[in-house]
Amino acid sequence: MASEFPGVPASYRDQHHSIPIAVQITIHDGMLLVEGRGVRRSVPITTIDAELIYDGPPSALKFPDGAWCEVADSHALANAFAANAGGGRSQWQGSLPRSLYVAMLVFVLALVGLYHYGVPWIARVAAAGVPVSVTKPLDDATLAVLDGGSFTPSALPDTRQQALKDEFARLVGPEANTRYRLLFRSSTAADPNAMALPAGTIIVTDQLVSFARTDAEILGVMAHEAGHVEHRHSVRMIMQDSVVSLIIAALVGDVSSLLADAPAALLSAKYSRDFEREADAFAADVLVRNGIRPSVIADVLERLDPVPATVDEGQPVRSGEPSLLDYASSHPSTTERLEYLRGRDSP
Repeated sequence: MASEFPGVPASYRDQHHSIPIAVQITIHDGMLLVEGRGVRRSVPITTIDAELIYDGPPSALKFPDGAWCEVADSHALANAFAANAGGGRSQWQGSLPRSLYVAMLVFVLALVGLYHYGVPWIARVAAAGVPVSVTKPLDDATLAVLDGGSFTPSALPDTRQQALKDEFARLVGPEANTRYRLLFRSSTAADPNAMALPAGTIIVTDQLVSFARTDAEILGVMAHEAGHVEHRHSVRMIMQDSVVSLIIAALVGDVSSLLADAPAALLSAKYSRDFEREADAFAADVLVRNGIRPSVIADVLERLDPVPATVDEGQPVRSGEPSLLDYASSHPSTTERLEYLRGRDSP
């Protein structure tokens, strides 16, 4: 049996006593006893709603019938509850930590929501306001990095390069909000590749030109890259991955610091699934309006990233990592993209 403890001084009020009454609070066998002039009541401590402030009085004990006690010595009251519970935590003592746990959970959920929904929305709005003049140096810096390592000068004849540039200009001209710069390079990795930079530079490798079976396939890949540019995906990606820098840029109105380390970010990051879907949709719209089947993109993609086969256990077996735009991982599944692009073919 738990021992009875010396009373803790308190002030008591209820519906019958509008003026505070001096009382003593004691605890015995899980019961809280309140005694004073004209007041004597005992209630289970599990029915008490307590608001304890450890670093400063007063503490309040609220009774089920609306009565309450105000206790000046919060620590003495807390010790009494703890000791009565045999050194453990009583239900009353746990009320404040539980509220803190709830607050922490709400805070964490708010951060998750901000990261997944708030930050992308902010980045989309902010990216739309970033002028091309700001991102043009980013194109140049990223291209310099690529030319210093991954790329060498193109071996395509000038006439072949110009023919593809003319076809691309006719393809995106009516749709584009951007002045594009189409460049050709040879990849040291020998993989078919293409990529878009924020200000409208699109790089196509000789290996992709050789890999494609028709010019329509090359144009399809170019249109997909143009979709990334038109939707400002590179800038949005950099902003989303640089939350702190984004907040600073929004406060001071200067995005130059945000883009300072962007070349490395562009070369290492992957577009999100939503970005890839938006680029596919843009490309499909452009191709259809130019009388080209969007399935030409699917044809290239399927040869680069075949739909996985299965083994007896039903587990997919990939034929190898895709090279074009690193379509694995962050990209929508190959099957999903093939179905969408082929479904966009005109009747």
